[in-house]
Amino acid sequence: MKQIVAGFCLFFTVFAVQAQNNNPYFELKSDSAFKWGAGVFANYNIGSNAITNGFINSFYTGGFINDAQKSRVENKMSRSNQIGGDANAGIYYLQKKDTCLHHKTSAWFVSVKNRVHANADFSRDLFNVGFYGNSPYRGQTADFSGFNLQLLQYQQFQAGLIGERFGIGLSVYNGQQLLLLNAKTAMLYTSQFGEYIDFNTSYSMLVSDTKNSGPGAMNGIGTGLDFYCRLPVKLHHEQKGDLEVDMTDLGFIRWNNQTNHYKNDTLYHFEGFAIKNVFQLADTSIHYTAKRVLNARPAQQSAYASPLPATIDVKYVPLGIRYQCVVGIRYRFASDYMPYGYAQFRYRFGNRLSASAEIGYGGYANLQSGFTLKASFKKGYSGQLGTNNLFGYLFPLNSCGQGMYVSVSKVFR
Repeated sequence: MKQIVAGFCLFFTVFAVQAQNNNPYFELKSDSAFKWGAGVFANYNIGSNAITNGFINSFYTGGFINDAQKSRVENKMSRSNQIGGDANAGIYYLQKKDTCLHHKTSAWFVSVKNRVHANADFSRDLFNVGFYGNSPYRGQTADFSGFNLQLLQYQQFQAGLIGERFGIGLSVYNGQQLLLLNAKTAMLYTSQFGEYIDFNTSYSMLVSDTKNSGPGAMNGIGTGLDFYCRLPVKLHHEQKGDLEVDMTDLGFIRWNNQTNHYKNDTLYHFEGFAIKNVFQLADTSIHYTAKRVLNARPAQQSAYASPLPATIDVKYVPLGIRYQCVVGIRYRFASDYMPYGYAQFRYRFGNRLSASAEIGYGGYANLQSGFTLKASFKKGYSGQLGTNNLFGYLFPLNSCGQGMYVSVSKVFR
C-alpha cells in the first residue's frame, strides 16, 4: 500500500499542475496596432487542500519525510481531500484581418498545445495507511471509499478569431492518455493481532491503450470550444467597467475501442504467503496471487467519451489607466475543483511595464496568492512571468500549492 500511495504522490509531483494563461493571444484583444505576431508559453501549477509543498519537495527529491512533515499534512486533512492541477505548453500565431467581421481590431489565430491534467479525491485514511502503515488500524477499518483519480494527456490544435469585445477558438484534440479510477467502496480491515486483513472494494477503472501511450500516440479524438466576451457595465448611462466571461476547454475526447474497462466488486481475505525458498521468490505464490488480485476480472475493451475539465471565469474589470481592482470567480467542471473567488490588483508603470497581485480562496489549494510581471521591449517583443501561488515559495513548509508560468511573444506593427 505504501508503494501505491507513494507512486500516486510522485505522479502529481511530476505531472499535476492548475490551468493558467492557456490563451495568451486573447490578451491582445484590445490592441489594434499589430499586424501579426507569434509567441510561446508554458505553465504548471499543483495544489492541494492538505499536501504541503515541503512534503512534496522532500518526496520528489528523495529526501527523508519525517514525522513533522506528515503531521503537518494530517492536521490539514478533512474526511475528503483534493489534489490536482495542470501542465501546459504551446505556440501560437495570429494575424490582423481588417475586413474580418467588419471590425478593425479583429484577428485570426492558430495554436498548438500539449496539455496534461490530473486530479484526485482521497480520504485521510488512505494517506495514513500509505505513510504510516496499517498497524495503527488494528481492530479497525480504514475507509478509502470515494477515492477517484483522473489523468488526461492530450494535444490541442486550435484556430479562431479575436476581437476587442468577443473571441472564439475551435479545437481538435488528440487523446494521448486516459486514466479514470473511481472506488465507490474501498475498506481495509486489519485484525486485532494482525493475523489477517480484509479488503472490501467496489471500483471501476478506464485506461486508454497501454500498448500505445507514449509521445505521438493517437488513442482518441475530440472537439472543443473556447470563447470570451466583454460586456460593458454602465451606471447612470456612464460606463464603469466591463464584465468579462471566459470559457475554456468546453469539449470532449472520444477514446478508441482499445480503451480498457475494469470493474470489480468483491471482498479479499489475506492471511499471508507461504514462501518455500527465499532465494527463488519468483517461483512462489507471491507473483501469482498479486496478479490474481489486480486482474480479478478481465478487461473489456470499447470506446469511451470523456468530458474535458472545462473552466468558466467571470470577472468585473473597472475602467482605469494605471490602476485596476478586478474581482472574479472561477470554476472547473468534472475535476474535484472548488469554486475559486479572487481579487486582483493591477498597476501599470508607464507604457512598458505592469504588475499584478492576486489573492483568492478555493480551487485545489484553498488560500492562494499570485504575482505577475509583464514587460514590453523594443522591436515588438514582450514577456510575462508570474505565479498563481506565491505562498508556495515563501512558506513551503505549510503552504499547499505552487506553480509558475512564462510567455514570450513578438508582434509586428
